[in-house]
Amino acid sequence: MAAPETNEIPELFFRVPIQFQLPDLKKDQGYRVQIAKTRFFNEILFNNTFDSSLIRTIDLPDGNYYLRIRGIDRHMLEGINAQMPFRINARPEPPFLIEPTPEAGILEPSPNFIWAKGKSIRGYHFQLAKNSGFSPLLIDIREHEDASLQLETPLPIGKYYWRVAAIDEDGDGPFSDPQLLRRVHSPPKMEIPEMTDRSLVLRFRKGLPNQKYHVQMAKDESFNDVIIDKQLEKPEFTMPKPESGDYFVRIQTIEPDGFIGPFSQPQHVEVPAFDWYWLLLTLPLFALFAL
Repeated sequence: MAAPETNEIPELFFRVPIQFQLPDLKKDQGYRVQIAKTRFFNEILFNNTFDSSLIRTIDLPDGNYYLRIRGIDRHMLEGINAQMPFRINARPEPPFLIEPTPEAGILEPSPNFIWAKGKSIRGYHFQLAKNSGFSPLLIDIREHEDASLQLETPLPIGKYYWRVAAIDEDGDGPFSDPQLLRRVHSPPKMEIPEMTDRSLVLRFRKGLPNQKYHVQMAKDESFNDVIIDKQLEKPEFTMPKPESGDYFVRIQTIEPDGFIGPFSQPQHVEVPAFDWYWLLLTLPLFALFAL
């Protein structure tokens, strides 16, 4: 068998155990995969056969290695070797990203980034970009000591990606997977509710074009007892007048791509036990009868 194609195998691995994909096999064929520290393969660290094109190997320390692969035909005859060098740089492992949470909608112009603090770590490498390829970089901070970072420069409204690598005495480890965040507009504010003897009308300031709205009303400020939960095409909602009491209303926007922004701060609505405005309307009538 001819030497397998290795063009799709990366020369640098950031995760262990390493795994990669080889060209698909025909029926009753396989691969032999070997790993060694030198190109002469006089000390083989891994030697295994596979009947699939997905290759998984063993956990290896960081460093430089050589990979050797050959096909196996249906007669169990092994073909010509394909050989290539590769490097593992999987340590120190990237920190776990805590805040902002994945795809979070951030209202603050200068958000705070938090990640898990590792042992024996002397610093962190923080990057922020407008795309997951991190080119070009908007922010690139090396040797940051703390496991949190407050941006000094405000971020305009839009999508961003951030990642962090840990640094120990041996140098930089791999970056964490890119994590998406969005700087979003504040939720629309509620106008003064309109109340009649039969209905309650809630209106909100109009958002951006093609946005939808999600409104909730609850009997408690923590929204454990939600009585209204509606998605709206327009920033307005008319409902039957509820029983007298205190209520709380909040709203969030839904972008055309489906992204749901954060809720607004709960706003208090009081439905009185007695319709005083009807009393005010009848006062002139009582005055007329008195005459």
